[in-house]
Amino acid sequence: METILILVAVLGMLVVGFLVSAVWYRPRKGRFHVTRRNPRWFVFQTNFGEFTIDGGNGNLIVKTRKGMKTVKLVDIHRLAYRYNEKEATFSDIARGWNIWNYARKYRDVVGWFEISAVLSDGKKVPIYAIGQYEPRELWSEWWFNLEKALLAKLGLFTDVEERSRAVLKELKGAFAAAGRPLNLM
Repeated sequence: METILILVAVLGMLVVGFLVSAVWYRPRKGRFHVTRRNPRWFVFQTNFGEFTIDGGNGNLIVKTRKGMKTVKLVDIHRLAYRYNEKEATFSDIARGWNIWNYARKYRDVVGWFEISAVLSDGKKVPIYAIGQYEPRELWSEWWFNLEKALLAKLGLFTDVEERSRAVLKELKGAFAAAGRPLNLM
């Protein structure tokens, strides 16, 4: 009887551990919702606001909390797709600070994939961003990969790079349909 209780306790701890990991790995931002799609309009919402690609008038209309602005499609030079890392100090401390965290290489980060429209004058209009926690501990990469694979099998892990590339593909298609095919250059 005692052995069964120990086994149940160990299994329970493993399940709780994986559920906590699912919370850590959840995507940050990453909202992309198409609300209207037809030959003339492509309207979508992201964490940055509501965007309308108006092929009929040749405009990109951006509505944010701060207001609304219109950009001519011909003024958009290209799309920028980039990856950026920001240190996840709180996560590092919460998951257990250790001596390896003094080396920048082993500090946990949140990896961000970002898509922006680059205008002819060099200014950028942020369109989409999605991020995900990435733990970095010496000799533990195998464990993190196993953890992600198991969570993915259970539907509790989203590959944010894959998601960002799908959004990029959809945006490129929408701009092309509006008469302004854009590259990444």
